[in-house]
Amino acid sequence: MTATTARGGAAVHQVSVVGGHALGLLGLCGALAGTHQLSRPTATHGLLHEQVIADLSCAGCSPSVEELAALAERHQLLLLVGAMTVGLAEEALSRGAVGAVGAWEPVSELRRTVRAMTAGEPSTTLAVRTASARVREVRALLSPQEQEVLRLYGADLPVKTVARRMGITVGTAKEYLKRLRAKLVARDIPVSTKVDLRDLAEELGLLSPARRCGTTGPDPLV
Repeated sequence: MTATTARGGAAVHQVSVVGGHALGLLGLCGALAGTHQLSRPTATHGLLHEQVIADLSCAGCSPSVEELAALAERHQLLLLVGAMTVGLAEEALSRGAVGAVGAWEPVSELRRTVRAMTAGEPSTTLAVRTASARVREVRALLSPQEQEVLRLYGADLPVKTVARRMGITVGTAKEYLKRLRAKLVARDIPVSTKVDLRDLAEELGLLSPARRCGTTGPDPLV
């Protein structure tokens, strides 16, 4: 565990942050000031601290499942979860992340879960567990074939390509699309456009978030 001593003798723990916007990092620094010092890895100073926060508050600049799993293998990884990355967070938790807190939750919850990570204790907030339960509930509505169609079609592939990759006819692919849309509309989940389907596939963790925020890739050495 890496820590320095601040004035007054209090320990200040060193934590690395990956993903998210620069302004988000400033907000985290403000929320954790006095107890944790945050920094980003760089190409020249890429050695991460033992504790890492993955900022998933913005789907467009979040690390992928594979990147998160690699981090969780080497570090204590806490997830700052956004509304569109609950499924991604759930997958990362299943692959070794020690905890998660919602970006929409009070700062007190962020501080609590970061303290738990620093102490080596797993901690996922009730709000994230509730959101994860909803994701599992929606996924349970869809058959494995419908989920695969949602994943491929939501990735902006044409129906013909979806059918070819799944080894089914175009008519069958269209039928799966029709069925999954009907199931989700019955739950008041918007699925009328490809953007809706892309967002849903991301939210359910079926598809790695698109890099939409001008990012060229993950943080260095992630």
